[in-house]
Amino acid sequence: MKEHDLKSGVGARLFGNSSERKRMVGALVHAFITNTEITSDRDYQSSLLRLKVEFKDRTKEDKSPNLEKIQDLVKNKVIHVPEV
Repeated sequence: MKEHDLKSGVGARLFGNSSERKRMVGALVHAFITNTEITSDRDYQSSLLRLKVEFKDRTKEDKSPNLEKIQDLVKNKVIHVPEV
């Protein structure tokens, strides 16, 4: 799925029919995998705690606009919906 497809209609595709939902979840997984990197924090002895995944070239102050849109989508369509 192309990047412009990922930016438009994410909510409709995630909560639409099953084939669109499957493709959208696949596109999101791909976007997260290709835009992250594994880093190591030497303050921890355990390898499970030492390794962490971060978005490439992003700081906490410089959040991706797409990530913010996804967070808002989850908040509005999942967290604030009593039926879920």
